Amino acid sequence: MNDTLTSPPGHATAPTTGTVARGRLEAIDMARFLAIIGMVAAHVALIPIPGLSLAVDGPPAALFAILGGASAVLAARGRVARHGRWGAAGSLWARGAVLIAVGVLLEVVPAPVTIVLVPFGVTLLLLPAFLQMRSKHLLVAIGVLALAGPLANHAVRDALSLDTLGELSFVSPAAFLHSVLFTGTYPVVTWLTYALIGVVTIRALLRAQERGTMRALGRRLLWWGLAAAALAGAISLVQVQLSLVPRLEDQGFSPLTTHLFAMMPSFGGPLGGGLDAVLIASPHSGSTGDIVRTTGLALALVGFLVARGAVKGASTSLLVWSVRAAGAAPLTLYVLHVLVLGLLWWAAPAPGGEAGSAWWLTGPGAFALQLLMVIAVGWALARTGRRGPLETGMSTLATAGAAAVGGRGRRE
Repeated sequence: MNDTLTSPPGHATAPTTGTVARGRLEAIDMARFLAIIGMVAAHVALIPIPGLSLAVDGPPAALFAILGGASAVLAARGRVARHGRWGAAGSLWARGAVLIAVGVLLEVVPAPVTIVLVPFGVTLLLLPAFLQMRSKHLLVAIGVLALAGPLANHAVRDALSLDTLGELSFVSPAAFLHSVLFTGTYPVVTWLTYALIGVVTIRALLRAQERGTMRALGRRLLWWGLAAAALAGAISLVQVQLSLVPRLEDQGFSPLTTHLFAMMPSFGGPLGGGLDAVLIASPHSGSTGDIVRTTGLALALVGFLVARGAVKGASTSLLVWSVRAAGAAPLTLYVLHVLVLGLLWWAAPAPGGEAGSAWWLTGPGAFALQLLMVIAVGWALARTGRRGPLETGMSTLATAGAAAVGGRGRRE
């Protein structure tokens, strides 16, 4: 099977019948749902304990980006037969432009959320150039990005003497570009790596579907992913002990404090250059270790869901259908979550002068409230048989982009 964007039209979409196909689709939708609620958990500080926070600081965002790359492949392949290779690229460019526009608008919402849509939109603008490559060549590109990206990230931060928390800069076009590509919490150099991993993963899943080996592939993803995450975590602990602990001891930090510091979010920037940028897997640092750890956890989750779904198929439970429908509307739910959280933060009083201390803003109560909202939207979509409104609008604009660019590409 040709695994580039220009695969034969017959492979453009997965079959909608049969146990294996239903299991695969259920797994992808369930994974999207878990990515969304994982990001919600991080936003409402569900688990503020440093060690446990590793589960919600980083892995959900990585899973979101990996699934975004997988979804881009499925969307683009479906466009090839109708609009050609350029049309498929045009559809992704249209999607990327929409995400950038929505992301910029969400930046004004007064919520404690770092918006992922702008860097993800830029990633989609770049992705068509890579979709022409075979998976074995993409693996090389992923390796180069995962190793060189963190070093470049640190070099740019060091050269600019930045002291930021990863926010996007709108001071000038140059500042905007370097914050999107390198110095933001979700730099494109990191998100493109995740997206390409999603491209390779979905291609492997499509091939396994054809061969009837979904369950076996799911098991391999599960165990390989867990092993990669464990190895990255272990190497990170050793590097922190060998590198960070001696340096910070001179500043009065105990070894335990240093290790806890390395477990805190780094807002898109490696804790140091050289081997630190490669080996220390701090959450949201974009280091090579962080990429390996979060990718491993993401692929392990996808593998578990694929293996389970390939055996049992799609459930008829209303709750499961609601969850799947929610997972199929990630943009709608993400935007709704940010808007609702922003409204609550804007309207809520600050008892004792401590902003965000209300139960509906942070902690388990806030998470339960947001989770109910997500499931309720999923239930409404499942009952009505509709897609998310933003997904519908995005699809319409993507079709227009595919038709415009595809027609121009054929004329040229």
